[in-house]
Amino acid sequence: MKKQQSIVFLWIGLIIALIFLGNIFGVISFEQKSKPELFSVVDTLSWIEIISGIIYSSPWSMDQTLWIFQQAKNSLSIQTYEFTEKRFKTLLKELLENNIDIKLVMEDKKYQQFKNTFKEIQNLFSWYDNFEIKNDKQMKTTYVHSKFALIDSGFLIQTANLTHSSFFTNREYFFYSQHTGVYQSLATIFDKDWKGESIRYSDIHPNLLVCPINCRSVLEHLIESAKSSILIQNQYIEDPRLLWLLGEKISTLWTEKIHVQLPDTDKNKALQQQWWKTIVKLIKKPYIHAKMMLIDDQILYLWSINFSANSMDNNREIWILLTDKMIIKKFKYIFN
Repeated sequence: MKKQQSIVFLWIGLIIALIFLGNIFGVISFEQKSKPELFSVVDTLSWIEIISGIIYSSPWSMDQTLWIFQQAKNSLSIQTYEFTEKRFKTLLKELLENNIDIKLVMEDKKYQQFKNTFKEIQNLFSWYDNFEIKNDKQMKTTYVHSKFALIDSGFLIQTANLTHSSFFTNREYFFYSQHTGVYQSLATIFDKDWKGESIRYSDIHPNLLVCPINCRSVLEHLIESAKSSILIQNQYIEDPRLLWLLGEKISTLWTEKIHVQLPDTDKNKALQQQWWKTIVKLIKKPYIHAKMMLIDDQILYLWSINFSANSMDNNREIWILLTDKMIIKKFKYIFN
Protein backbone atom coordinates (compact mmCIF):
# COMPACT_ATOMS: atom_id res chain seq x y z
CA MET A 1 0.00 0.00 0.00
CA LYS A 2 2.79 2.41 0.93
CA LYS A 3 4.59 1.54 -2.30
CA GLN A 4 1.48 2.36 -4.36
CA GLN A 5 1.02 5.66 -2.51
CA SER A 6 4.65 6.53 -3.16
CA ILE A 7 4.20 5.88 -6.90
CA VAL A 8 1.05 8.08 -6.99
CA PHE A 9 2.82 10.90 -5.18
CA LEU A 10 5.80 10.51 -7.51
CA TRP A 11 3.57 10.90 -10.59
CA ILE A 12 1.76 13.92 -9.09
CA GLY A 13 5.09 15.53 -8.29
CA LEU A 14 6.36 14.89 -11.84
CA ILE A 15 3.24 16.45 -13.41
CA ILE A 16 3.48 19.54 -11.16
CA ALA A 17 7.17 19.89 -12.03
CA LEU A 18 6.46 19.69 -15.78
CA ILE A 19 3.72 22.32 -15.55
CA PHE A 20 6.03 24.56 -13.54
CA LEU A 21 8.85 24.19 -16.08
CA GLY A 22 6.40 24.72 -18.93
CA ASN A 23 5.23 28.02 -17.50
CA ILE A 24 8.80 29.20 -17.15
CA PHE A 25 10.32 27.96 -20.39
CA GLY A 26 7.29 27.59 -22.62
CA VAL A 27 7.75 23.79 -22.82
CA ILE A 28 4.08 23.21 -22.07
CA SER A 29 1.68 26.02 -22.82
CA PHE A 30 -1.95 25.45 -23.60
CA GLU A 31 -2.19 29.14 -24.53
CA GLN A 32 0.18 28.59 -27.43
CA LYS A 33 -2.25 26.11 -28.99
CA SER A 34 -5.11 28.62 -29.03
CA LYS A 35 -3.97 30.48 -32.16
CA PRO A 36 -3.58 28.68 -35.51
CA GLU A 37 -0.34 28.84 -37.46
CA LEU A 38 -0.34 30.84 -40.69
CA PHE A 39 0.03 28.24 -43.42
CA SER A 40 -1.52 29.99 -46.41
CA VAL A 41 -2.87 33.30 -47.56
CA VAL A 42 -6.39 31.87 -47.74
CA ASP A 43 -6.20 30.48 -44.18
CA THR A 44 -4.81 33.79 -42.96
CA LEU A 45 -7.59 35.86 -44.51
CA SER A 46 -10.19 33.72 -42.78
CA TRP A 47 -9.21 34.79 -39.27
CA ILE A 48 -7.23 38.03 -39.24
CA GLU A 49 -9.10 41.32 -38.81
CA ILE A 50 -9.43 44.25 -41.19
CA ILE A 51 -7.58 47.00 -39.34
CA SER A 52 -8.54 50.53 -40.31
CA GLY A 53 -6.05 53.34 -40.00
CA ILE A 54 -3.82 55.82 -41.81
CA ILE A 55 -0.85 54.72 -43.92
CA TYR A 56 1.64 57.27 -45.21
CA SER A 57 5.21 57.28 -46.44
CA SER A 58 8.41 59.29 -46.46
CA PRO A 59 10.35 61.24 -47.68
CA TRP A 60 8.72 64.33 -46.15
CA SER A 61 6.73 62.64 -43.39
CA MET A 62 8.12 64.56 -40.42
CA ASP A 63 5.17 66.88 -39.79
CA GLN A 64 2.58 64.12 -39.88
CA THR A 65 4.57 61.93 -37.48
CA LEU A 66 5.20 64.81 -35.10
CA TRP A 67 1.48 65.59 -35.14
CA ILE A 68 0.64 61.98 -34.17
CA PHE A 69 3.11 62.07 -31.26
CA GLN A 70 1.66 65.40 -30.15
CA GLN A 71 -1.70 63.70 -29.57
CA ALA A 72 -0.29 62.19 -26.36
CA LYS A 73 -2.17 63.59 -23.38
CA ASN A 74 -1.18 61.03 -20.73
CA SER A 75 1.53 58.65 -21.90
CA LEU A 76 3.94 57.82 -24.71
CA SER A 77 5.85 54.52 -25.02
CA ILE A 78 8.42 54.02 -27.77
CA GLN A 79 10.53 51.12 -29.04
CA THR A 80 13.16 52.14 -31.58
CA TYR A 81 16.59 51.15 -32.82
CA GLU A 82 17.92 54.69 -33.28
CA PHE A 83 16.92 58.18 -32.12
CA THR A 84 18.85 61.21 -33.37
CA GLU A 85 16.30 63.59 -34.94
CA LYS A 86 16.40 66.98 -33.16
CA ARG A 87 12.74 67.87 -33.70
CA PHE A 88 11.66 64.70 -31.90
CA LYS A 89 14.01 65.47 -29.03
CA THR A 90 12.42 68.92 -28.77
CA LEU A 91 8.94 67.39 -28.86
CA LEU A 92 9.77 64.88 -26.11
CA LYS A 93 11.02 67.73 -23.93
CA GLU A 94 7.74 69.61 -24.46
CA LEU A 95 5.68 66.52 -23.64
CA LEU A 96 7.70 65.83 -20.50
CA GLU A 97 7.23 69.42 -19.35
CA ASN A 98 3.49 68.92 -19.86
CA ASN A 99 3.64 65.97 -17.44
CA ILE A 100 3.28 63.25 -20.11
CA ASP A 101 4.80 59.96 -18.89
CA ILE A 102 7.34 58.70 -21.43
CA LYS A 103 9.02 55.29 -21.60
CA LEU A 104 11.67 54.52 -24.21
CA VAL A 105 13.20 51.16 -25.14
CA MET A 106 16.19 51.76 -27.39
CA GLU A 107 19.21 49.83 -28.67
CA ASP A 108 22.42 50.84 -26.92
CA LYS A 109 24.91 48.71 -28.89
CA LYS A 110 23.99 49.23 -32.53
CA TYR A 111 25.70 47.44 -35.42
CA GLN A 112 28.90 49.35 -36.29
CA GLN A 113 28.02 51.96 -33.68
CA PHE A 114 30.00 55.16 -34.07
CA LYS A 115 28.28 57.14 -31.33
CA ASN A 116 26.31 55.95 -28.29
CA THR A 117 23.07 57.81 -28.91
CA PHE A 118 21.39 55.79 -26.14
CA LYS A 119 23.65 57.57 -23.65
CA GLU A 120 22.91 60.91 -25.28
CA ILE A 121 19.14 60.44 -24.90
CA GLN A 122 19.60 59.16 -21.36
CA ASN A 123 21.66 62.20 -20.37
CA LEU A 124 19.28 64.60 -22.12
CA PHE A 125 16.09 63.50 -20.35
CA SER A 126 17.13 61.54 -17.24
CA TRP A 127 16.49 64.43 -14.86
CA TYR A 128 12.74 64.35 -15.69
CA ASP A 129 10.88 62.24 -13.12
CA ASN A 130 8.34 61.20 -15.75
CA PHE A 131 10.97 59.83 -18.20
CA GLU A 132 12.36 56.29 -18.15
CA ILE A 133 14.71 54.59 -20.63
CA LYS A 134 15.93 51.00 -21.01
CA ASN A 135 17.99 49.01 -23.48
CA ASP A 136 17.18 45.41 -24.46
CA LYS A 137 19.42 43.71 -21.90
CA GLN A 138 16.43 42.30 -20.00
CA MET A 139 14.86 41.15 -23.31
CA LYS A 140 17.90 38.99 -24.20
CA THR A 141 17.69 39.94 -27.87
CA THR A 142 20.62 40.79 -30.16
CA TYR A 143 19.05 44.13 -31.09
CA VAL A 144 15.81 45.90 -30.28
CA HIS A 145 15.13 46.73 -33.93
CA SER A 146 11.35 47.19 -33.61
CA LYS A 147 9.90 50.61 -34.41
CA PHE A 148 6.56 51.39 -32.80
CA ALA A 149 4.97 53.86 -30.43
CA LEU A 150 1.95 53.79 -28.12
CA ILE A 151 0.31 57.21 -27.97
CA ASP A 152 -2.41 57.11 -25.27
CA SER A 153 -4.90 54.69 -26.88
CA GLY A 154 -3.42 54.76 -30.38
CA PHE A 155 -0.36 53.14 -31.93
CA LEU A 156 2.12 53.89 -34.72
CA ILE A 157 4.04 51.05 -36.40
CA GLN A 158 6.72 52.14 -38.82
CA THR A 159 9.72 51.00 -40.84
CA ALA A 160 11.58 54.17 -39.82
CA ASN A 161 13.96 54.99 -37.03
CA LEU A 162 13.69 58.41 -35.39
CA THR A 163 16.43 59.90 -37.57
CA HIS A 164 16.63 62.76 -40.05
CA SER A 165 17.22 60.45 -43.04
CA SER A 166 14.13 58.40 -42.16
CA PHE A 167 11.88 61.41 -42.70
CA PHE A 168 13.65 63.31 -45.48
CA THR A 169 15.71 60.97 -47.70
CA ASN A 170 14.46 57.39 -47.21
CA ARG A 171 11.46 55.49 -48.48
CA GLU A 172 9.69 54.52 -45.24
CA TYR A 173 6.12 53.61 -44.27
CA PHE A 174 4.03 54.50 -41.23
CA PHE A 175 0.71 53.07 -40.05
CA TYR A 176 -1.36 54.79 -37.36
CA SER A 177 -4.52 53.30 -35.84
CA GLN A 178 -6.60 53.23 -32.68
CA HIS A 179 -7.69 49.60 -33.08
CA THR A 180 -8.30 48.45 -29.49
CA GLY A 181 -7.19 44.84 -29.85
CA VAL A 182 -3.90 45.61 -31.59
CA TYR A 183 -3.20 48.46 -29.15
CA GLN A 184 -3.74 46.18 -26.14
CA SER A 185 -1.47 43.53 -27.64
CA LEU A 186 1.30 46.04 -28.35
CA ALA A 187 0.92 47.45 -24.83
CA THR A 188 1.36 43.96 -23.39
CA ILE A 189 4.40 43.31 -25.59
CA PHE A 190 5.96 46.63 -24.58
CA ASP A 191 5.26 46.02 -20.88
CA LYS A 192 6.74 42.51 -20.96
CA ASP A 193 9.81 43.72 -22.85
CA TRP A 194 10.19 46.50 -20.29
CA LYS A 195 10.09 43.99 -17.44
CA GLY A 196 12.08 41.29 -19.26
CA GLU A 197 9.19 38.83 -19.19
CA SER A 198 8.53 36.18 -21.85
CA ILE A 199 5.98 37.00 -24.54
CA ARG A 200 3.51 34.20 -25.20
CA TYR A 201 1.54 33.46 -28.33
CA SER A 202 -1.64 34.46 -26.49
CA ASP A 203 -0.19 37.98 -26.02
CA ILE A 204 0.10 38.52 -29.78
CA HIS A 205 -2.91 39.82 -31.73
CA PRO A 206 -3.63 37.77 -34.90
CA ASN A 207 -2.64 40.75 -37.07
CA LEU A 208 0.73 41.07 -35.32
CA LEU A 209 3.90 39.05 -35.61
CA VAL A 210 6.78 39.32 -33.17
CA CYS A 211 10.36 38.22 -33.84
CA PRO A 212 11.93 35.99 -32.82
CA ILE A 213 8.75 34.33 -31.53
CA ASN A 214 6.54 33.56 -34.52
CA CYS A 215 7.87 35.41 -37.55
CA ARG A 216 10.18 33.10 -39.54
CA SER A 217 7.72 30.23 -39.95
CA VAL A 218 4.95 32.64 -40.93
CA LEU A 219 7.07 34.45 -43.52
CA GLU A 220 8.33 31.22 -45.07
CA HIS A 221 4.85 29.68 -45.28
CA LEU A 222 3.33 32.78 -46.83
CA ILE A 223 6.01 33.07 -49.52
CA GLU A 224 5.53 29.37 -50.28
CA SER A 225 1.75 29.79 -50.48
CA ALA A 226 1.74 32.84 -52.80
CA LYS A 227 -0.36 31.96 -55.83
CA SER A 228 -0.36 35.03 -58.08
CA SER A 229 2.06 37.81 -57.06
CA ILE A 230 4.71 39.04 -54.62
CA LEU A 231 5.80 42.67 -54.22
CA ILE A 232 8.73 43.43 -51.91
CA GLN A 233 10.40 46.65 -50.79
CA ASN A 234 13.32 45.97 -48.47
CA GLN A 235 16.81 47.13 -47.64
CA TYR A 236 18.38 43.80 -48.59
CA ILE A 237 17.70 40.06 -48.84
CA GLU A 238 20.43 37.81 -47.50
CA ASP A 239 18.80 35.00 -45.51
CA PRO A 240 19.63 31.75 -47.39
CA ARG A 241 16.26 30.13 -46.75
CA LEU A 242 14.28 33.16 -47.97
CA LEU A 243 16.54 33.51 -51.02
CA TRP A 244 15.85 29.88 -51.90
CA LEU A 245 12.07 30.19 -51.38
CA LEU A 246 11.87 33.34 -53.50
CA GLY A 247 14.02 31.66 -56.15
CA GLU A 248 11.56 28.77 -56.23
CA LYS A 249 8.68 31.23 -56.67
CA ILE A 250 10.49 32.94 -59.54
CA SER A 251 10.67 29.57 -61.30
CA THR A 252 6.95 28.80 -60.78
CA LEU A 253 5.21 32.20 -61.11
CA TRP A 254 5.39 34.40 -64.18
CA THR A 255 8.35 36.70 -63.68
CA GLU A 256 6.20 39.80 -64.21
CA LYS A 257 4.27 38.81 -61.07
CA ILE A 258 7.30 39.11 -58.78
CA HIS A 259 8.82 42.53 -58.23
CA VAL A 260 11.52 43.40 -55.69
CA GLN A 261 12.70 46.95 -55.00
CA LEU A 262 16.04 47.40 -53.20
CA PRO A 263 18.48 50.27 -52.71
CA ASP A 264 21.25 50.54 -55.29
CA THR A 265 24.15 48.94 -53.41
CA ASP A 266 26.89 46.51 -54.44
CA LYS A 267 25.33 43.75 -52.35
CA ASN A 268 21.98 44.14 -54.11
CA LYS A 269 23.55 44.36 -57.58
CA ALA A 270 24.68 40.76 -57.21
CA LEU A 271 21.10 39.71 -56.47
CA GLN A 272 19.82 41.64 -59.47
CA GLN A 273 22.25 39.75 -61.71
CA GLN A 274 21.05 36.46 -60.21
CA TRP A 275 17.31 37.22 -60.56
CA TRP A 276 17.31 39.57 -63.61
CA LYS A 277 16.42 43.23 -63.94
CA THR A 278 12.80 42.38 -64.75
CA ILE A 279 12.39 41.16 -61.16
CA VAL A 280 14.83 43.24 -59.08
CA LYS A 281 14.84 47.02 -59.48
CA LEU A 282 17.64 48.94 -57.78
CA ILE A 283 16.66 52.47 -56.74
CA LYS A 284 19.13 55.28 -56.04
CA LYS A 285 16.67 57.82 -54.59
CA PRO A 286 14.86 57.70 -52.29
CA TYR A 287 16.97 55.23 -50.34
CA ILE A 288 14.87 52.09 -49.80
CA HIS A 289 14.83 51.50 -46.04
CA ALA A 290 11.21 50.31 -46.16
CA LYS A 291 10.36 46.76 -45.10
CA MET A 292 7.17 45.86 -46.94
CA MET A 293 5.70 42.83 -48.71
CA LEU A 294 2.38 42.35 -50.52
CA ILE A 295 1.21 38.79 -51.17
CA ASP A 296 -1.38 38.05 -53.89
CA ASP A 297 -2.68 41.65 -53.70
CA GLN A 298 -4.47 40.62 -50.48
CA ILE A 299 -2.14 40.80 -47.47
CA LEU A 300 0.24 43.69 -46.90
CA TYR A 301 3.02 43.35 -44.34
CA LEU A 302 4.51 46.43 -42.71
CA TRP A 303 7.42 45.48 -40.50
CA SER A 304 10.76 46.42 -39.02
CA ILE A 305 12.71 43.38 -40.27
CA ASN A 306 15.33 43.09 -42.94
CA PHE A 307 15.43 39.75 -44.73
CA SER A 308 18.27 38.36 -42.61
CA ALA A 309 18.63 35.49 -40.18
CA ASN A 310 19.52 37.83 -37.33
CA SER A 311 16.37 39.91 -37.85
CA MET A 312 14.05 36.92 -37.75
CA ASP A 313 15.83 34.68 -35.26
CA ASN A 314 17.48 37.01 -32.73
CA ASN A 315 16.06 40.56 -32.80
CA ARG A 316 12.91 42.10 -31.41
CA GLU A 317 10.97 42.99 -34.54
CA ILE A 318 7.28 43.88 -34.97
CA TRP A 319 5.04 43.27 -38.00
CA ILE A 320 1.45 44.15 -38.73
CA LEU A 321 -0.73 42.41 -41.34
CA LEU A 322 -3.05 44.73 -43.26
CA THR A 323 -5.87 43.70 -45.61
CA ASP A 324 -7.78 46.98 -46.01
CA LYS A 325 -8.21 47.46 -49.79
CA MET A 326 -7.62 51.21 -49.70
CA ILE A 327 -4.37 50.78 -47.75
CA ILE A 328 -3.18 48.14 -50.25
CA LYS A 329 -4.17 50.39 -53.15
CA LYS A 330 -2.10 53.26 -51.71
CA PHE A 331 0.93 51.02 -51.20
CA LYS A 332 0.73 49.72 -54.77
CA TYR A 333 0.46 53.27 -56.09
CA ILE A 334 3.69 54.24 -54.28
CA PHE A 335 5.39 50.98 -55.27
CA ASN A 336 4.51 51.42 -58.95
